Amino acid sequence: MPISADTLAQQLHDKPLPLARLAVVLWSKGKKEEARVAALRVLEVAGEGHPEAVMVARDILARDVPKWHFSIIRDQRRNDLYEAALKRLVRPDAHVLEIGTGTGILSMMAARAGAERVTTCEMNPSVAEAATRIIAKNGYADRVTVVPKKSDDALVGEDIDGRADLLVQEIISNDLLGEAVLPAMEDAVKRLLKPGARMIPDSVTARVALVDDTRAPRHRMGEISGFDLGNFNHLAQTFERVAADTSRFTLRSAVHDLMHFDLRSGGPYPGGRAMAGLTATGGRVAGVVQWLKMDMDGTGELIYENRPDQGQSSCWAVRFFPFDTPRDLPAGAVVKIGATHDRNTIMIWCEEIEASAESAVA
Repeated sequence: MPISADTLAQQLHDKPLPLARLAVVLWSKGKKEEARVAALRVLEVAGEGHPEAVMVARDILARDVPKWHFSIIRDQRRNDLYEAALKRLVRPDAHVLEIGTGTGILSMMAARAGAERVTTCEMNPSVAEAATRIIAKNGYADRVTVVPKKSDDALVGEDIDGRADLLVQEIISNDLLGEAVLPAMEDAVKRLLKPGARMIPDSVTARVALVDDTRAPRHRMGEISGFDLGNFNHLAQTFERVAADTSRFTLRSAVHDLMHFDLRSGGPYPGGRAMAGLTATGGRVAGVVQWLKMDMDGTGELIYENRPDQGQSSCWAVRFFPFDTPRDLPAGAVVKIGATHDRNTIMIWCEEIEASAESAVA
């Protein structure tokens, strides 16, 4: 009779390398939670004498953990603004709810700011387990509780001890919406927060401008090695993610607030469209760049923005929507752009270029 995975794991629980190999097999068969538990056991028993087992176990544990967890935490400007907002809004008797625990740093900041208790929801089991250990190691386990669930699935009275006074979250993506922030805010305001509860960030805005790109175009094909490859261009990505502190962009218009989302209101946030006319300042225009602006506490004083011409690094990338062909535009030329969002992403395109003396750049 075949031995079950649970039985085999019990038999191997003090044998790091065989247990690590079992974790790999479990993962390949879609038994991710069993594989994760086995990998954690490997780290508990391996010690320094089993480097191969440790490496295999760490590989298993890291497979479903987004890499951005390691970049956002190094954005000190982000960390400082979140903590400043928490210090402003946390009361001594406050119950703070966090959506998206990550490392647990924002929950610990809330506790350090004086919150009586903090509940934080994390849907990734490996991340939730690591955050629980971090919170305990830093001495906040008595006030911070990690709920290993998506906030949509958390229940007041069961997972969360009463509605919260303040919500803090960092589930903002490069285009604002990609981590389902709008549905999460709708649900939180309706079920998890007290009436009038505050929120960090209070609102987010997608900002855009015309831009020149100093890098040679890599997103379009023409004649290469004597062959016309232009028919491949419809398969190109519609936008490119670029580090905010890059030197390759030069803004060619004033900044325009394209879409704004009042998160504290809780919506509803139906899909929407927007149009904008961007007036060129003159020079070559390669496309449109989009970035984000966050008002942390609703006062307009604590602002995080990853505008690409500031020369400041950011854990958030900007998004570059290139034109099919760069254009030389005179000052005053108007580029009409359209945008739409489906609650999950924002897409931007060029509708029309109004200029009496514009020309394409080869």
